[in-house]
Amino acid sequence: MADFTPTACHPAPTPPRYLRRVRLIQGLTQQQLADLAGTSVNTIQRLERGEHVPRLDTAHRIAKSVGLEDAVAAFPELLGRP
Repeated sequence: MADFTPTACHPAPTPPRYLRRVRLIQGLTQQQLADLAGTSVNTIQRLERGEHVPRLDTAHRIAKSVGLEDAVAAFPELLGRP
C-alpha cells in the first residue's frame, strides 16, 4: 500500500500549492476559476503564489467553485485562513 505521509522529499501541500493542484485537477484555468468564484484572475494568481490570504467569503466562493466547500469549512487553512 502506498504511503502518502508528508516527507522532506514530498511535503504536505501548502495552501497555494493545494489550490493550484485542485484547480488543475478540475481542468480549470485561472481565469475560469476566477469567473466561477466571482473574483479576479489577479486574486487567483496571487493566492497561488502565496502572496495573498483571501477574505473568508472569497475563500468560501473559491472552495464552492471547485467542490470543496465542506473541506474548507472543516479545515479553513486549506485556503490560507487561520
